[in-house]
Amino acid sequence: MTMTQPSPTDTTIRNSVRDELEWAPDVHGEITVEVTDGTVTLTGVVNDLAERRAVLTAAIRVRGVSLVCDALTVDHQGLPRTDTEVAARVHNVLMWTTNLPRDAVRFSVRDHVVLVTGTLDWEYERQAVQRAIERIVDVARVENQITLSQRPAAAPDTRDRILQALLRNALIDAADVAVEVCGDAVTLTGVISTWDEMREVDRIAWSSPHVAVVHNNIVLRIR
Repeated sequence: MTMTQPSPTDTTIRNSVRDELEWAPDVHGEITVEVTDGTVTLTGVVNDLAERRAVLTAAIRVRGVSLVCDALTVDHQGLPRTDTEVAARVHNVLMWTTNLPRDAVRFSVRDHVVLVTGTLDWEYERQAVQRAIERIVDVARVENQITLSQRPAAAPDTRDRILQALLRNALIDAADVAVEVCGDAVTLTGVISTWDEMREVDRIAWSSPHVAVVHNNIVLRIR
């Protein structure tokens, strides 16, 4: 007989998120955690965008969390650098980020907000730019407006190849995911139970060379 664990209460989730944040070595700030019907609201002060991402990632991986609301504040330590100094750091980081075509990314800095534009071939490259810039001290926010290059004409087997990749993945129950393809756009629907599955399904859809847009309409339902 298969035994199913009872769904965690909001109090249990809150305590688990607090424990996970304390356990995470890249989280240093004092974070307040509130939970209502599985939705976690995080408030507090972090040192930079990288720590903010670490806090959100830690909360998401806790069992029972269905949604995370980010109300964190970034408080940069020390004297704030000028936009010119921030721009110089962004330039250096992009130059040293591997697997990015030279001169494919352009950016501007205003009030420590970095606006990034340009065209890249893959979604993982766009995400790599985002994360690299977020690690720079004194960057307040990244507005990522990078687009993907024009995709090859839609292949008749695009949907089948995405489904096959889902079936191969050990983290995903492919029977819970539906895939529809229209031109270079993919729409994902279904119900899954973990954030890891959600991220993997999204990554697989973006991995197709024929996909420029992914509409992820999957519902996360904690079991």
